[in-house]
Amino acid sequence: MSRPAVPSLCLAVALCLPATAAAAGEPPAAAAGFPAHALGNGPRAGKYYQLSRWAEDWSTPAAEPDQDPFAPVKRIPLGDGLGHLTLNGQLRLRYNGIHAPGLREAERTDQSLLRAHFGADLHLGQHLRVYGELTSAHVDGTPESGTTRNDLDWLMLFGEVRGTVGGATAGVRVGRQDFTDVSPVLFSRRESLNVPLTHNGVRAYAWGARLRVGAFDLRPTVARTGTFDDARSRTERVRGVNASIALDEAGAHFLDPFAYRYTNTRKQWGTSTGRDRRDTLGLRSWGSAGRWQYDVTVAHQGGDYAGRDVSAWGVFAKADAAVGDSALKPRIGLRADYGSGGGSYTGGTLEAFNYGVGHSPYFADNNYLAPANLIDLAPTLSLQLTPSLRVNAEYALLRRADPRDAVYDGAGKAYAGTELAAGRDVGRLARLSGNWALSRHLSLSTFVNYLEAGDVLREAGHRDGFYVAVWGTYTF
Repeated sequence: MSRPAVPSLCLAVALCLPATAAAAGEPPAAAAGFPAHALGNGPRAGKYYQLSRWAEDWSTPAAEPDQDPFAPVKRIPLGDGLGHLTLNGQLRLRYNGIHAPGLREAERTDQSLLRAHFGADLHLGQHLRVYGELTSAHVDGTPESGTTRNDLDWLMLFGEVRGTVGGATAGVRVGRQDFTDVSPVLFSRRESLNVPLTHNGVRAYAWGARLRVGAFDLRPTVARTGTFDDARSRTERVRGVNASIALDEAGAHFLDPFAYRYTNTRKQWGTSTGRDRRDTLGLRSWGSAGRWQYDVTVAHQGGDYAGRDVSAWGVFAKADAAVGDSALKPRIGLRADYGSGGGSYTGGTLEAFNYGVGHSPYFADNNYLAPANLIDLAPTLSLQLTPSLRVNAEYALLRRADPRDAVYDGAGKAYAGTELAAGRDVGRLARLSGNWALSRHLSLSTFVNYLEAGDVLREAGHRDGFYVAVWGTYTF
């Protein structure tokens, strides 16, 4: 059966405009007052853009706009005092090669994936904004689902009102949006998917010079394969409050407390499926000091699952430091994570950590692992091979926290039979990744993972896994 072509509107914008440009000035900072990089709007995507395109602020022209052919569409004036319009887009071509899918003896899976995004950010005066972003995604290979193929739909569509209240900036955003606040492990737009994860609902926020607060009530978007048929989830909901405290005027150290409730009415643990309600209370501490960078999240989950009590813990920590003054700019670090396990198959209090709408590629690029019943320890190394090419490597030792519970994949599903295997040895995971910025707009990314199955996986009939991916991304 033939598949519809990528929408001509997306292709026209992404391909017909010039593809080369000299480096130009960065876009203006996202906000005055609270440090822009700590507003909970997600990470940067290279030097010039944000991963969440709505988070870019083009209210004033970038420096040296003549050096970027896309500068004219970054701030299109609507007339005196009426506001402005900003356009953005992305085209990404990706190849995935998966050996031993599901860590089973099976034929290698090859996927070629293409996606196109086109966004428009309309600012009406100083206080009102409407943002829309279309997505079209296509796959050659298996599996085919709403996250690999989506003919055409709204990735995001929201309205926002912002103003000044008592000297603080405050606003409300309503509609379909991505949400990457709180902690990068617990909330993610899952950029590795062909159709990223977004939510539907409301997010409110306010910030001053040293304090930011927020509240949210959201339901994940269920991606489907057709045209404008994506919907709000009927089974999942997340709502809560969070804050960020700048501990110094330089914006180098932050303390972020949070509390939220995540509910999934059709969650499977062990041999049962039921309503899983997680009340998560936690704290994130992150920042940089000289050559050092650090990020630590600690979270406790209470609640109930199918009439049983829940008590689970998650600890996610990483730190690295610049070493020496070599042209390679090496950074050496350590990542250590703990997601509690227990109770899934034995009954009683459920102690398996549920990461909800979190980020499994934080642990493995190919969805091999979830932070449930998992302990990992991974030395890390990062090198700047050229001014535009940086590579990252790590080697993780993997164990399970409770030998009576299963090993879980990135979707939170148990590897069959691992709950019956003895011991704690899950395996070892070697990861290598790199990003090459070929120009301001074009980048090439690679990911290689090799999972050596340990005693637990092998006793349950699983084997080693190998994964390689290459992404070519064009962004304006």
